[in-house]
Amino acid sequence: MKIKNISLIFTLVCFLLLFSLHGYCLFKSSKNIETYANPDIDYNSYRYFTFFTDKLSIDYLQNKSFQSSIIELLEEKNYIYVKDMKEANFVIILYSSNLYEESLVNVPIYKPGKKINVSHLIDGTHHDSTHHSHSALYTPGSWGIKTAIKGMYYPFIGISCIGNLQSEPELIWQGQGIKSTRKSNLEKYGKELIEEILSKFPKISEKIKEELPPIEIKENEKIKLLLEQLKNN
Repeated sequence: MKIKNISLIFTLVCFLLLFSLHGYCLFKSSKNIETYANPDIDYNSYRYFTFFTDKLSIDYLQNKSFQSSIIELLEEKNYIYVKDMKEANFVIILYSSNLYEESLVNVPIYKPGKKINVSHLIDGTHHDSTHHSHSALYTPGSWGIKTAIKGMYYPFIGISCIGNLQSEPELIWQGQGIKSTRKSNLEKYGKELIEEILSKFPKISEKIKEELPPIEIKENEKIKLLLEQLKNN
């Protein structure tokens, strides 16, 4: 398969990554998944896929580790992975990040009451003496506000699929997901997001095996003579 205009793909890459980064403004809940499917696409004609990778990108190694998960999930939907872009019907562009943000939050703080010892004078019954007794009192507690710094990680996965590689490349499918977590583990949360994103990827029919042409068996004269001798014996 010959790619007509590779520069257009790079243009689409830049645009799609900018679109994915915009997702940080859209997602503020603990998890959010969004997908887009081109309504004019027959996905059965986009069976073979590969990855577009930029070895100079900062997330190259991380995205490389995610590829096996994507291959497995798409193969379950009857797509076939190929290594050579010339053999692919569509190219997957994968973007991942793990943004960390700190924010000031007001945390309610309860201040318990204090214990106060109180002395009482009691008239003594022996020798007209006066005795002291001690008891404890507690002042009421109160609620207050304390400002604290809260840090959150936002693992993000963006998957864009570019098809129509022989003429004018176009976006055929896109999915992106982000979640918020207190722990930094892009490897773990990234795979979880990929699984949820690709659960919405269209499934296609199984590949029909091409019928093999009938094999013509030529008769061997030596074998034929041997069989005749065995029959005569």
